[in-house]
Amino acid sequence: TAGKRIMDMLNKRKICSSEMFYTETIEDAVKISKDNTKEDTICLLSPAAASYGMFKNFEDRGEQFIKLVKS
Repeated sequence: TAGKRIMDMLNKRKICSSEMFYTETIEDAVKISKDNTKEDTICLLSPAAASYGMFKNFEDRGEQFIKLVKS
């Protein structure tokens, strides 16, 4: 819920850009990244809030991320 509140606050203050996206899953974040990142450029995925409860630990989160990027 914290991530949604942060995005809502940024939108309200007109701080967001068209290149910022809110997702609730790592799967959606990677898909949006793949769809919107041009070849030979960098995409920064920056969680706005903790992901406790979504993964076993930081290693699990990293392994899932790598698997999704490679798929």
